[in-house]
Amino acid sequence: LRERDVGAIERWVEQATLAGADLASIARLRAVIDLLRGDFANAEARIARAGDEAGPEPLLALAMGALGAGRSADAVRMALRALALSIRRSDARGRSAALHALAARYRAEGRADDARALAASA
Repeated sequence: LRERDVGAIERWVEQATLAGADLASIARLRAVIDLLRGDFANAEARIARAGDEAGPEPLLALAMGALGAGRSADAVRMALRALALSIRRSDARGRSAALHALAARYRAEGRADDARALAASA
């Protein structure tokens, strides 16, 4: 993932799929591949199909990908969905990560005080 070698990631995902890996994990990885290609819409559709069982992590990946692509409204929407899911699941780590994702959006917009406040509440 660090090298952004999409072909290598795709081969690994195919091998994991054939080996019977968890389908929610496969969906998350395929969404990451879509993000690396800049295909936010397809990544979002994959996560939507995976449903809540995939957890907040793929939503947070989408949020950060959207933020990096300058899609601020999409980033907020995904981070808020991750936050709501984390709260419903009593997932403290997911809640914290979602608040940090929202804080990153505020930092990107030059709202450092708001970002600090959100991060502090995480």
